[in-house]
Amino acid sequence: MFAAGGYQKMVAIAFVITVNLLITCVNCYIAWRVWQWRRRFRQTTRVLTRVEQRLHRFFLLAPDVIRASQGRSRTLRQLDAQLSRQLQQLQQLLTILGWLPLLWRSLRRPKRS
Repeated sequence: MFAAGGYQKMVAIAFVITVNLLITCVNCYIAWRVWQWRRRFRQTTRVLTRVEQRLHRFFLLAPDVIRASQGRSRTLRQLDAQLSRQLQQLQQLLTILGWLPLLWRSLRRPKRS
């Protein structure tokens, strides 16, 4: 059938083919995993790009919004200061008005001679 040397050559060839098939299977598995990772990276990139675009639009308007809010805050502080002054004046007026009945009574009393 096979000569002794021919059989060893066939085993060697079978071994080489088997190792090559195993290497090919491992490489296919690695390629498949890399393809999956690439797909996930692409999806992640799309999501992050959309988030970045939305945040860019949001933060693009932020300086204007902050300036407008600062202006409104300044206006409110000025209005608060003005109202505080007016409240203080009103409290002083009410205090004076509260003294009027006492003053009136003291002026109405007849003087005893």
